[in-house]
Amino acid sequence: MLRTELIRPVHELVRDHARGTPERTAYSDARRAVTYAELAARTGRLAGHLAALGVAPGERVAFVLGNGVSLVESYLATARAAAVGVPLNPLSSDDELAFLLADSGAVAVITDPARISRVRRLAPESTVVLADEVDPVDWCGPRFEDLATRDAPEPARDDLGVDDWAFMLYTSGTTGRPKGVRSSVRNSLWTIAACYAPILGLGREDRVLWPLPLHHCLGHHLGTLGVLAVGASAHVTSGFAAEEVLAGLAAGEFSVLVGVPAMYHELLRAVDTGGTAPTGLRLCLT
Repeated sequence: MLRTELIRPVHELVRDHARGTPERTAYSDARRAVTYAELAARTGRLAGHLAALGVAPGERVAFVLGNGVSLVESYLATARAAAVGVPLNPLSSDDELAFLLADSGAVAVITDPARISRVRRLAPESTVVLADEVDPVDWCGPRFEDLATRDAPEPARDDLGVDDWAFMLYTSGTTGRPKGVRSSVRNSLWTIAACYAPILGLGREDRVLWPLPLHHCLGHHLGTLGVLAVGASAHVTSGFAAEEVLAGLAAGEFSVLVGVPAMYHELLRAVDTGGTAPTGLRLCLT
């Protein structure tokens, strides 16, 4: 049965979960967690600041970030600014990244200290926002955490409809240059409403363990927007380490695991060599 009620504008999904389950953890990583109430407040401020920085409706904001809560917040804040989110592979070479930034027409880029020098060199005309600062860097431009915690000069636009262009994901480029594929909110939430929620039963009680790249289409559709749509909770790891994943699964913290076949083979080998078997899992997706 198609769950059409899940296909709604991003700002409505964020707002309604913040009202209904404000203290539920929405997303977490190794450094921090954010509740639905905090997610609504932080992405609203970020969206307002993006608009104040000159990002107009329909313009592209690129994310050159590894897995983490900041990447999810960047996605949602960009949508709340009525702009277009462009997740890029943070491991791209200079030539690949230069092409993607130019081809997307990104007017702003959200990145981290490890990549900020490359981004500034490859996209000198774009506004750059520094996220996830761990070690101090010489940076006098906008900082993600400041924007997320400081009131913006204007509120989030919150007027992006379900059929508006909201995201642009790039193909792998196996037959040539990668191509930017436009997607609306409806496009992005369709698989949740048609499959993951009604068939696989993804719901607000689920806690999802996510070791896959969020910039990939599955991370976009399920890891970011799918979790938000149903009001579930997701823990995002920076990469895959069988021992780390098994430790979380053995503690019974997660009900859903998403991976690729090689990951499951590694987990089976780790259990066979003395690792603790998972408990509490009801679904493994590949």
